[in-house]
Amino acid sequence: MISRLLLPLRRWLLHRMRLPRDMVRYGLGRYRSRVALVTPRGALTFGQLGDRAARLVGLWMTRGIRAGEYVFVIVGDEWEQVEIRLAGLEHGVVLTGFNKAHGHDLIVEAARQ
Repeated sequence: MISRLLLPLRRWLLHRMRLPRDMVRYGLGRYRSRVALVTPRGALTFGQLGDRAARLVGLWMTRGIRAGEYVFVIVGDEWEQVEIRLAGLEHGVVLTGFNKAHGHDLIVEAARQ
């Protein structure tokens, strides 16, 4: 019964959220204390993940990286990839991801293009 009553509210919220970034912001705030990721090194809540992504955005801003610019990242399959992707979504950069299997020449050639 309650879920049926909440359905119009959910539809209204989703209608107001024009960008994926808006949905991420809502989720990080709404579920701030819930566990978002469990890794061999420990667990992160949505709030901690959002705070880490915000710090990365701040670092990019101090380095002069603006929305719309290309950011190349070399990262493995660890949880840091989620943090970087959330920061990229928040800041509006175009992320291009590589991992250690990509060779140096491929990365340099991609940067040139």
